[in-house]
Amino acid sequence: MERKWVQKWNLRERYPFQCNKELLIRRNIFIVIAIVFWGLLSGCYKRQRIIIEVRADSSEDSILDGLEVINEDYEAALKRCEEKLVLIGEGDSGEAADVYSFMGGIYAGYANDKEQAIYYINKAIKIHEKDKDDIGLAWDYSRLGKAYIFCDDENPEKGLEYLERAEKLCEKYEQYGLDESILMATVWSHRGDLSGKKGEYEKALESYNKAQKIYDKKQQPDAKVFLDKGHIYRDMGEYELAEEEYLKAREIYVSNDDEYFRALLDSELGYFYLQMEEYNKSIKYYIEELEICIPKNYDMEGQILAYANMAYAFSEMKDHENALDNAIAACRLLEDNVSLGIDPEGICKANLSLYYSEWTDNKAEEDFESWYKRVVLDGKDWR
Repeated sequence: MERKWVQKWNLRERYPFQCNKELLIRRNIFIVIAIVFWGLLSGCYKRQRIIIEVRADSSEDSILDGLEVINEDYEAALKRCEEKLVLIGEGDSGEAADVYSFMGGIYAGYANDKEQAIYYINKAIKIHEKDKDDIGLAWDYSRLGKAYIFCDDENPEKGLEYLERAEKLCEKYEQYGLDESILMATVWSHRGDLSGKKGEYEKALESYNKAQKIYDKKQQPDAKVFLDKGHIYRDMGEYELAEEEYLKAREIYVSNDDEYFRALLDSELGYFYLQMEEYNKSIKYYIEELEICIPKNYDMEGQILAYANMAYAFSEMKDHENALDNAIAACRLLEDNVSLGIDPEGICKANLSLYYSEWTDNKAEEDFESWYKRVVLDGKDWR
């Protein structure tokens, strides 16, 4: 029986970002044995971590202030949007339209719910058309394009139609030209997402670079662009370039003191180095992820993934005790979080059985099921 490492828990499929996000997704486990590492399709394991863009080049008093998704809790963000709509009062006002559009972006980027995304964005479009608000419409079309790209696997090309509409509206205003506004940076980024999804890697990089140029010009570096470029380079087999982009993204999260997304990126790096068979680096980043997630109870699926893959890395290095420690930790978390429905195929337990056999050199005096109950379920020390 061959030991397996866990590729990704598909939460939303966060690609996602981070894949597909569908982030993220009710997580099915995709297990890939080492010999097929590089047979992955573009973005098939990424998490869809989408940053919801704020309306225009927002001012401090933007109607959308405080509505952002925090730590992927999109349901709380949608609730705040509903509360904002109550405060606005007028359901057909421009302010309400901006909130509707924003909600559509949340449904597209986090909930993977195309129908709800289209519903709210179309509500915004009707109001922005009535008010002849071209920039509001451009944001609507940008988010509608994203909805098709991320939520419609059968017809993602339809998203391009709406991105082109957004571009045409931006071209009418100098301050929103093709290389000027954050709005256009998001359009270029979504174009890159579509090209990457289609396997058009060079085209994707071209779009991401255009987005990055705008963010740099605005002195608002966007970690997601670097992350997405890293995924593209990885899928192209350009692993050194992928590593550079991932580390640049990480630097931004560190400088912004964004621990949640830094932890997610540490998970990506742990997985990346595991693929590269650089096990010490993989373990390093998984540990850094756990140092953030455990105290704040972030991302239980990610914690289990980290322990499971560290166990694999230690086993490959013939460190059987550390392999057992981490595999036990993964199984204990799984048993404590059965309601999450993680690992329905029992891969973590199967791997633990193999690590147990390796540690005992297949001469165990205690059968595995009895040992599992004592150590994992009852929490006894295994040594």
